[in-house]
Amino acid sequence: MKRTLFITIITLLPCTGLQAQRTLQIKAIPGQLAEQLTEEQMATVEELTLTGELCNSDFAALRSMESLRVLDMTDAQVDTIPGYGLADTDIEKISLPKALEVIESYAFSSSFHLENLHWNTFPVKIEDHAFKDSYLLSFTASGDELAILNDALYTADLKTLLLFPVENRAKDGVYTVAEGTDKIGEKAFMDCFWIYKVILPTSLGTIEDKSFWIKPSAPTNGSGSMYLLGHVTCQSTTPPVCLGDPFGIFLENAVTPQLTIPPGCEDAYKNDPYWWKFFYPTIGGSKLAELHKSPCRIQIKGSSLIVENAGTCRLCIYDIAGRCVTDCRVENNITVENLPAGMFIYRLQGSNIAENRKFIIE
Repeated sequence: MKRTLFITIITLLPCTGLQAQRTLQIKAIPGQLAEQLTEEQMATVEELTLTGELCNSDFAALRSMESLRVLDMTDAQVDTIPGYGLADTDIEKISLPKALEVIESYAFSSSFHLENLHWNTFPVKIEDHAFKDSYLLSFTASGDELAILNDALYTADLKTLLLFPVENRAKDGVYTVAEGTDKIGEKAFMDCFWIYKVILPTSLGTIEDKSFWIKPSAPTNGSGSMYLLGHVTCQSTTPPVCLGDPFGIFLENAVTPQLTIPPGCEDAYKNDPYWWKFFYPTIGGSKLAELHKSPCRIQIKGSSLIVENAGTCRLCIYDIAGRCVTDCRVENNITVENLPAGMFIYRLQGSNIAENRKFIIE
């Protein structure tokens, strides 16, 4: 009788006593995050929810978590994302803290896997190039203060465009700012390399400093830098107020974008204290005084702004948040009284004058 012998071979693997952990919630102690996590957790946690407080060294610990893909800091007591704090990571989704006030330069730079940022509030300050060279594709938002429109982050009333994801390519590199938008915030499109043309709505009243400082690239002469926004279409018959240098056109070696405006508006844009540069790109900023000589005299007395010898022009006064507090027609002289204390920007625009300056009511 023939018998068949079956032999089972069991391979015994060494047991480490540690089990991979994929999700984790932890209350951080400032400066001790690396010690709070085991070596196994540092290597295997994919989704991390943080509460408590963080300091700079804790962000270094987060950067070293090689498997981390989802980071939720919604309820963490973090008011600042430090420079390079979450740079060069493999994290794909981040929910930002409700307590956030500042995002420092290069905080998310070179984060090639970052797909989404969730905003619970908008910080008071975002420094230059905070998202430079990241692959940030989209935003989401929650709460009563923020909204998403046409892929951009807005205030809840949809009046102010706050920020646009740097890696969002729009359609064919053309982005149309939604009608109804009154203001484009500071650095809103900074480093958005894929945006080549922007179309601005008739409703737009203010564009803040560095809004369209698109990703810099070495110019043909090999020195300095330029900003590669190629075309601006402004649909408003009245030039939007520009605070600072929204398009980077006064930078050394800057390339001035092509400008398209409504028919019959060329004089208004040429006489504007900022938009004139689009028509005279090779003229230095000092030429502005020569282009717009005026006998106009402007004084600040108490809580009043006094304008004399301005001819026929339009006067707009904006508070530091970009809100228009006065918009009126001037026939040579005008006095605007009872302005509250604070910093303002007045803008005078007419055939013989174009001025745009800050002033303070004490």
